[in-house]
Amino acid sequence: MSWDRRRILQLAGAVSIPVVAGCNGGEQSNEDGPTGQAEPASPPESQQAKLAADDGDSRDGFGGAVALAADGQTALIGASGEEEPNGQRGGAAYVFTRSDGDWSQQAKLAAEDGAEGDLFGISTALSDDGSTALIGADLVGHGVGAAYVFTQADGEWTQRAKLVADDGDENDKFGRAVALTGDGGTALIGAYGDEDPNGTNRYNDGAGSAYVFARSDGDWSQQAKLAADDGAGGDGFGWSVAIADDAATALVGCLRRDATYVFTGGDGSWEQQTKFATDESDDRTGFGSSLAIDDEGTTALIGAFVDAEPNGEKAGSAYVFTADGDSWTQRAKFAADDGDKNDQFAHSVALSSDGRIALAGADPDADPNGERAGSAYVFTDAGGSWSQQVKLAADDGDKNDRFGLAAALANRGGTALIGAAGDEDPNGDGDLAGGGSAYVFE
Repeated sequence: MSWDRRRILQLAGAVSIPVVAGCNGGEQSNEDGPTGQAEPASPPESQQAKLAADDGDSRDGFGGAVALAADGQTALIGASGEEEPNGQRGGAAYVFTRSDGDWSQQAKLAAEDGAEGDLFGISTALSDDGSTALIGADLVGHGVGAAYVFTQADGEWTQRAKLVADDGDENDKFGRAVALTGDGGTALIGAYGDEDPNGTNRYNDGAGSAYVFARSDGDWSQQAKLAADDGAGGDGFGWSVAIADDAATALVGCLRRDATYVFTGGDGSWEQQTKFATDESDDRTGFGSSLAIDDEGTTALIGAFVDAEPNGEKAGSAYVFTADGDSWTQRAKFAADDGDKNDQFAHSVALSSDGRIALAGADPDADPNGERAGSAYVFTDAGGSWSQQVKLAADDGDKNDRFGLAAALANRGGTALIGAAGDEDPNGDGDLAGGGSAYVFE
């Protein structure tokens, strides 16, 4: 298959934002690199495999959440609508591994205490070595929510912990978003419905929060609770989360405020350092609805999936911020070269470990495979200038597949995993009833 290669539509001017950032990333020595950094991996551009559950069925939602190990050889894929073994929408997650270029299903994971309607698999994260999985289930206990830790040894997966908030309550939606450090030892978990400490609005929607958990000698414990300094009821803080590999910088997105908050910590004491936000006089942009951060915590990718600039209503865009010492700078705003209204570009985002390759999903995009078939876009950074390199779409794409609903990149960015939770092939029975699938690109 041939792929269009297009240039970037828009680069925003640099805006300095004074703030104490996390670790300041050092440059890698490489004489061939344009800025002294090592050359990035070749961006993914061709479909290599399509993954689907062995026991998949309609409405499973397989591909609604995806994660990749650093070497691109292990994939974790959520299917929050799966009914086996815990009942309708109890949910499950599947592990796939690659050997000699061929992918196979290694395991199906489900909560030991799972129940109907838990939505286990609504969010997923995976350690760099692919041996620790974190899986969210935000409707456990009437929406209190939980997240589960599984580990793998010799190909066998075992549930090791169930994480819950110390102060959890109904409708907190703890587990809607999860993130894991590369060593699998620190977890960041969003609870966008939590009303403590910032209250609720007149519709009883919580302000939201996020929790940091740490592993010590195999045991997990809550380390900190994060909330916005200026939080208010209905904000949806915790809808999206990301954490750097050194566990010193965390991002938390605010669903309804068009904002993203940066926290720094790493020693058990976390504090809010800055807030990124779009102009509050503008229409809603969805800024902060999807997040990614590089390993060193110095490059942040922030999705704004309903932004109208530059491609029309709900066309979407994404922003890149970088940290230098104690300040963050907006480096770029980019959007799809062929973007159109309602594409929702950057509904999902992923970033390579070095922060130089970005992936943005646009699951309602109709080009080339039909209405809501979906697509994804790869952008690269060359010396601070970001450009669109390729547009990805499924070889067998069809309407309502929602390809791009979830996205992940392996390590340097050479392997991409893209979820298509609405796909009916091979597991489904037609429009809007797909069992879902996920695609590997390299």
